[in-house]
Amino acid sequence: SKLPQAHLDQPLPDTLHVVESTVQVKGLHTFIRNKETPRDEFIFYSKRLTRILVEHALSLLPFEDCTVDTPQNTRYEGKRFVGKQADGTVKVMIDRKPKES
Repeated sequence: SKLPQAHLDQPLPDTLHVVESTVQVKGLHTFIRNKETPRDEFIFYSKRLTRILVEHALSLLPFEDCTVDTPQNTRYEGKRFVGKQADGTVKVMIDRKPKES
């Protein structure tokens, strides 16, 4: 990634969160960046990568424990969002160009 190189003498912002580069994420990036990937596959794999990104972003939000009653009259121990509505801007870049070596 060029971002760390662009900030060699500067710390990266605390607001920057990078999704872990798992085998699945690298595989999805491979399909998305491949100029030979058909349009339908590009859309399919882009949506999968977007889901991973959204799940990661949701994991950063503040939650608290809560208990709810289910329709089966049992209690469920879960989580509830406790933050405020986001007022910032989120930017995501997915580039089809290959990395320069």
